[in-house]
Amino acid sequence: MKRKGIIVFTIILLVNVIGAFAKDRIAPKVYLFGFSASFTDSVVYFTEIQEIDSVMIEEKSDFLQNRKDYSNQLRDYFTGKGEPNRTCITSYAYNRKDIEKKYMEMKDLYTKTNKKKTNDYIVKILTKNEFSFERLSPMIEISDEDMDQQVEDKKKKKSKDK
Repeated sequence: MKRKGIIVFTIILLVNVIGAFAKDRIAPKVYLFGFSASFTDSVVYFTEIQEIDSVMIEEKSDFLQNRKDYSNQLRDYFTGKGEPNRTCITSYAYNRKDIEKKYMEMKDLYTKTNKKKTNDYIVKILTKNEFSFERLSPMIEISDEDMDQQVEDKKKKKSKDK
């Protein structure tokens, strides 16, 4: 009887894990760049556009999974350089043309001047030798509801086994 309960629990766990993967998909590659600015400094940084292979994409939102962690890689780089209070973002696209367009639009915000506004920013580019993003392993997330259901199922099985 115990063996049957273990088998059922294992099947439920496998179904939940497979369901978690079904919500996401793997993109063969994405292109991304990082941007960093500080409220106390006029220097802004851009990384070069970089290609990352085999990343997980959240199916519903079409967002890069763990995108915050890619930004944190850039933030950690600056913290290691003695600049801990920088705001870092990561922008990505699925093809090179789209990311180049985003890159130029954002860079133009900090480099171009017009009649109404002068440019007070110093723009620096981080090469791939200075900083490069590392591909992150996808994480399997189990929602609280799934976890509660698993605990409840386990309790029911224990009571049936008795």
